[in-house]
Amino acid sequence: MAFVDGSLATLERKERNYDDIKHQHKILKMFPFNSETKKMTVVEELEAGKRVRVYTKGASENILQDCTHILDSNGSIISLEDA
Repeated sequence: MAFVDGSLATLERKERNYDDIKHQHKILKMFPFNSETKKMTVVEELEAGKRVRVYTKGASENILQDCTHILDSNGSIISLEDA
């Protein structure tokens, strides 16, 4: 975590270390890495009972299969269902 702590210190953020960030966010659900799906997912609460954010990491080909839209480098949303 020294890398994360060092990076935060140079970004001039109020969070000064990993623990500061960890304590600000509530993890609602965690799906650990699965060798069959080759991915893992965390669901984080942004606003109590209102908004969540989902983080998924893993093999890109498996993650893209689950996507219905992508955000391109210009910030435009592209539907994969029309493609």
